[in-house]
Amino acid sequence: MEFKIRTEKGSYDLEAFAKDIGRDFLVAIWGGEKPHIGAVAMAQPRPSLKDQGRISATASVFCYLGHKEDIIAKDAAEKISSALNTNVTVTAGIHWDDINDSAIGQVVENSRHLIAMIIERITAEKKIIKTGRTIMSDITILDGKKVLVVDDEPDVLVVLKELLSMCDVTTASSFDQAKERLMSQPFDIAILDIMGVDGYGLLDIAKQKNIPAIMLTAHAFTPDNLVRSIKEGAVSYIPKEELTNIADFMADVLKAKAGGRDPWESWQQRLPASFFEKRWGAAWQDTDKEFWDTFRASIRTRDSKSKKLDKEK
Repeated sequence: MEFKIRTEKGSYDLEAFAKDIGRDFLVAIWGGEKPHIGAVAMAQPRPSLKDQGRISATASVFCYLGHKEDIIAKDAAEKISSALNTNVTVTAGIHWDDINDSAIGQVVENSRHLIAMIIERITAEKKIIKTGRTIMSDITILDGKKVLVVDDEPDVLVVLKELLSMCDVTTASSFDQAKERLMSQPFDIAILDIMGVDGYGLLDIAKQKNIPAIMLTAHAFTPDNLVRSIKEGAVSYIPKEELTNIADFMADVLKAKAGGRDPWESWQQRLPASFFEKRWGAAWQDTDKEFWDTFRASIRTRDSKSKKLDKEK
């Protein structure tokens, strides 16, 4: 796999080249009037120190004398490494003459957008290689959508904002902040962490406001919380290891809502029972067998009704 990609912000745009080296990735980032190599960062994935259920990354950086691209190279290497759970080496070389502080801020913002684009592109191509076909949604339905993202971890909020750059994203890091935003602003969809921000309390508020809510979790990744999320009216339940695919899950939800279909149908296709069996064991549904039988039956019934209506149109 190899590709070139470029931001299209209109000013201080950056380019990147990415290539797989076995399981690892080599990424070059450049921009400006004198592209070059100013810094190199090598990142290795590891369990997060705050949450053993999440993958983070640690990077070592070398920067040539007189250059300042080490911050961008390190940021890119760590984010790509943690998102893909593999070793990543990033080179960065960016130069514009007589650049001011405001322009530097634009370069940094563009670099974050570029990193998100790289992660999304690699994730998409790995899916195609693995399955022989594209299983990503058409995410153009997300363009301009107003999204509330709630999580008590600042780095998660930053990553989600970058991954959802096509949306109008509002963030909140606590229950009170999120409640205030839900009560005072209209949203097309909400992404709610379960632990740390009382995600279920926020889910109840979102339902009252008719805002579809996706539950995102690491600590609360258990069969009981999956069942509770469904019962309490969430439209999706996503482990944080699937964070880079968040746009696909959101597009599925909005398409299902527009078409009068059950959003959990497409969720089952993206996260089949085998996904959870690898993490929770083959018998993970046995304690709530009646619930799961009813759940699957309701999806089949709603799907058949939706197809019948489509034929009648």
